[in-house]
Amino acid sequence: AKVRGIFEAFLDIGSCMNRAIVADPAVAECALNSSRDTPSQPSQHTAASTRDRNAFLRDVLDLVLTMDWSRKVKYSLLAALCPRIDVLELLREPPGVLASCLATMAQVTMASRAALLLTAVLSQAADDIGKARMGGSGDQGETAALELETEHIALWTPPVVEALCRDDDTSRRMLAQHLLPALFECLPRIVGGILKALPAYRRPESDATTQSLDACRQHALIVVLKVARAQDIITIDRVVAMDTQLPAAGSLSMLDMLNQAVFHPDLSVRGDMLGLLCESRKLATPLSDTEYDLLFKLLRVSASAPSADFRQQQFGALTTLAARLVTVATHADRIVTTGRPPVPSQKIRHRERARREEAVARGRAEGKSEAQVLSELGVLPQDEMVRQAKAALQGVEWAVGKWLDLAVRGCLYPGAGFAKVAMGLRWLDILTA
Repeated sequence: AKVRGIFEAFLDIGSCMNRAIVADPAVAECALNSSRDTPSQPSQHTAASTRDRNAFLRDVLDLVLTMDWSRKVKYSLLAALCPRIDVLELLREPPGVLASCLATMAQVTMASRAALLLTAVLSQAADDIGKARMGGSGDQGETAALELETEHIALWTPPVVEALCRDDDTSRRMLAQHLLPALFECLPRIVGGILKALPAYRRPESDATTQSLDACRQHALIVVLKVARAQDIITIDRVVAMDTQLPAAGSLSMLDMLNQAVFHPDLSVRGDMLGLLCESRKLATPLSDTEYDLLFKLLRVSASAPSADFRQQQFGALTTLAARLVTVATHADRIVTTGRPPVPSQKIRHRERARREEAVARGRAEGKSEAQVLSELGVLPQDEMVRQAKAALQGVEWAVGKWLDLAVRGCLYPGAGFAKVAMGLRWLDILTA
């Protein structure tokens, strides 16, 4: 913190001196002549400074970039520079700042340092997009902000997809923990870009890895969906609906990739997929038909899984699912009975209103109507809300019956193996609890 404070003070002083030189070149001449006995002609550096107000900051940036990426202080210094420079130019620097930081995320001891820099870049990008939105009048400001956001998305998407598809679970875990939440919050539309790029991603031929590209893409897809759904950016149904927008030239559809994760031979992929289907930021969010279908396919194919770790992971995920089904049923029954949802707290109402206004403004810039945006946000008329609540109750009733049938008839039949019987008893324990 002390080094960063000293560095920021140095930047402030240097920037003030550079501005003074640009405003009055005689200031630079006076400083040069006072340091030497004989007068001299204006230096080349002084002339360059008069032509560019940001020459000092660019020189400092070039010096910092020459440091090795293993030096922890480098990330703090670059983060201090972010509010003073154009972050788009920083991301386009030839050494590959973004790629180097994403590679560093694979190191547990350095991940937080790299995340500090990338978060500073995203924060400055969000400020720039906000200024572009406020700088224009009406649709012009929204259009300018949308163009700037698109430019940032184009720079971030390829290296992020490459980092997510590496043969390194630690890297994906660090990205999900330190970077993706901030990235999706700043650039929500990048989620769609990443999901479209994942099926078509291919590794370089020189990349010799032990884990298959297919498994890595499944892990990457699940990580992205978990983080995006936690921020209410996307749902499983919207992901499946993206299939019509995907290029048809040999790339897998989203539904194909989700089904591959369900039947994948790697139990770690199945475990991650089960967590994705069972968990939700809001327990009252009902499961869709697609989620139910994927869930019971996964339970059926994993009933006799030999791995004790997977069975324990499954038990935790299904316990969460049971609590979610109870909450969904209670919430839906209240809507059907009273005709309206529970009244949220004042804090939640204010947050939802601000989120709704921002979404409407963004949707109008994209050519959507207000009704379409509100529908995407889940704001529904009363009749539609009651109809969906009744459908949610029917879905929970069907899911419990299906789960019970799978536990008894699918696992506890005569001659069933030990692993399958143990799994069926655990499912019954969860259902009766």
